[in-house]
Amino acid sequence: MSRTDREAQILDLAETLFAEQGFHNATMDELCARVGVTKPVIYEYFGSKDGVLSAVLAKARIGLLEATQTAVAASTGPEDALRRSLVGFFEYTDLRRGAWSLMNHESTLAGGVAADEVDAVRRQQADFTATMMQAYGQPRDKHESEAFAFVIIGACDQVARWRENKPDITAEQAGGYVFDVVWGGLRDRISTPAALDFATELPTSQARSG
Repeated sequence: MSRTDREAQILDLAETLFAEQGFHNATMDELCARVGVTKPVIYEYFGSKDGVLSAVLAKARIGLLEATQTAVAASTGPEDALRRSLVGFFEYTDLRRGAWSLMNHESTLAGGVAADEVDAVRRQQADFTATMMQAYGQPRDKHESEAFAFVIIGACDQVARWRENKPDITAEQAGGYVFDVVWGGLRDRISTPAALDFATELPTSQARSG
């Protein structure tokens, strides 16, 4: 197995293990047993248990940006773009339940770099959302787009937590709930749909290194 494939395997199994047992309760011995390698291999790749967690969260962060970019690329206008980005967010959290569970329960996380990754996820998605709003919108001042973006991201975080124990709530429903709350405040600040072609003009990367 190549190093790249081995790293991906370790991260996938670590995400499952940390989500099942909690970061602090999970042991490196258990992770090694699941992967089928010795501790020195994992330490060589990631440096420490905290390093494994940080890499798990970084992988999820990058994947989330890609998922929301893909969702928005097919949009037909600002209303559709916002709705698609919200549904795309919840679809991705469904796909990566383990990593999202870790992010949503920060008391289980190590400090330092791992906590920084959680902040980086929020900043990344806020930047992405603010970029959409600036491209389409007519903000009242230079801070409004960023402030609104963090309101949206905060709502997504809380709804993601709320639906953890509500498997009957689909990603489309969850996205719709957030959309219905925020769209009323945004609608009057949106330019005509023709003002932007999302497929060609929206920046393709807003990721931060964390």
